[in-house]
Amino acid sequence: MIDLSAMRSVRVDPGARSAYVGPGAIWGDVDHETQAHALATTGGLVSTTGVAGFTLGGGIGWLMRKHGLACDNLVGADVVTADGALVHASESENARPVLGTAGRGRQTSGSSPSSSSACTRSVRSCTPA
Repeated sequence: MIDLSAMRSVRVDPGARSAYVGPGAIWGDVDHETQAHALATTGGLVSTTGVAGFTLGGGIGWLMRKHGLACDNLVGADVVTADGALVHASESENARPVLGTAGRGRQTSGSSPSSSSACTRSVRSCTPA
């Protein structure tokens, strides 16, 4: 196990309605930063839940009925593969690794050091709160 708790960065791009989330971030970190811009995304029900594990496991949250699961809002991820390579994965770039990491019943041989998502939770997608 690798402790990533020191890497709890969250950066919000309000214009793009995106959040760039570090690998050690918890939902309280994401909520704090997105709410400052009147944005939100499907996140954990408990603020101390880790963003990466929650998202990669699917992610059931308060906004899921309207905006889908956390994994549905994952726009991209920087993935460290089993052989140590750093790969950025998104729908348009190295799509297979990101689809394999995002809670859709597939297994992956890597970990996600940072992610980004569209905010509606590096990108997560966000919507106005």
